[in-house]
Amino acid sequence: METELKILLDAAVEAAIASSGILGEATRAARRPQNLVSVYYDTPGRDLSKAGIALRVRRRGRQWIQTVKRSRTGIRAGLSVPEELEFPVPSAAPVLDEPAGDALLRAVRKRLKGAAPLPVFETRMKRELHELDLPQGRVEIAIDRGEIVAGRRRAPLAELEIELKSGSVTAVFEAARRLLPHGPVRFSTLSKAARGFRLVETGCAVPRLTPRAAGRADYPGGATVEQAAQELMRDCLDQIAANMSVIAAGEDPEGPHQLRIGLRRLRTVLKLFGPDLGKAALRPFRDRAREIGRRVGALRDLDVLAGEILPRHLPGLADGAAAERLAGMLEARRQAARAALREWLAGREAVHFLFDLGEFIEISGWRNAAQPERDATPDRPVAERAAKSMEMLHAR
Repeated sequence: METELKILLDAAVEAAIASSGILGEATRAARRPQNLVSVYYDTPGRDLSKAGIALRVRRRGRQWIQTVKRSRTGIRAGLSVPEELEFPVPSAAPVLDEPAGDALLRAVRKRLKGAAPLPVFETRMKRELHELDLPQGRVEIAIDRGEIVAGRRRAPLAELEIELKSGSVTAVFEAARRLLPHGPVRFSTLSKAARGFRLVETGCAVPRLTPRAAGRADYPGGATVEQAAQELMRDCLDQIAANMSVIAAGEDPEGPHQLRIGLRRLRTVLKLFGPDLGKAALRPFRDRAREIGRRVGALRDLDVLAGEILPRHLPGLADGAAAERLAGMLEARRQAARAALREWLAGREAVHFLFDLGEFIEISGWRNAAQPERDATPDRPVAERAAKSMEMLHAR
């Protein structure tokens, strides 16, 4: 399994990395950026892509490296944890029968059904590599700049990846905190493979940034309380991070609305599962989510007042000039609130909230509490927990 945090590389992220000075602490850095050309393969019917499988052959210097990745969950709040197989091959042509017995190659052959995979698109990029040793583990920091090429279609590619090489996933988030002392930060939502196929099919590698509503938590039928809580928290984090990016990039009033919903959902999940995971361990994130929600609420209230309530009543006001002054005053306050929120969301407190919560979810931070609560039951079946909750609600 590969574990990496993927962040879109823009001017703000470049500036944050430069100000952090952390790359100077790296234990090893490539002497010069690597020139990487990767060819991605699939069938005309996109059988591999539909199965969540990416098959590529990459030229690195004089060597060809074949990689197969399979993701069952996609990228969530920037975190990608796919199955991965990587090995050298003699040329750009994929090798499908070695290493013998590998499960990922079997999955590729099953999807191909005897057909030869065809080249679909390429990525061409310069990669700057650094390795960082931290108390929690070793990470590789990759800064990629280049393009995706599909025939005459091209799309820019700029991304920061922090990959865990050894140790705990905590090292990934600690590196992110050190690299990015401020933001704004926009997580990648699509892999390079997904962006390439999107460029081929639609002409646009990255979808337009839009407000993100609540998703559906997907966990197996026999899931424990802990597994269910993790899935719900991941979806809340993804919603929160996406809508922070919407606010940073535009003025869609749905962005603050959905951000506030995401924060409320998170607080509800933390409260709901507090008795099972430990209230004390979850409380700090409830408090931080409440504070962010308070700040977002100031803009959301003005969005509703200036954008929904006032327009309905303005036509009925007798003094047209006074109505215009009122509308102008509210709009000025709304723009000031938006600017203040953007500045705060780009600061350390908001950016590190995303990293801290992501780490807390992935390491099951409630299990590492200094004083675990005696009645915590994280391994209890969630179906049993839900049944008891319904009984209590009916009793009321």
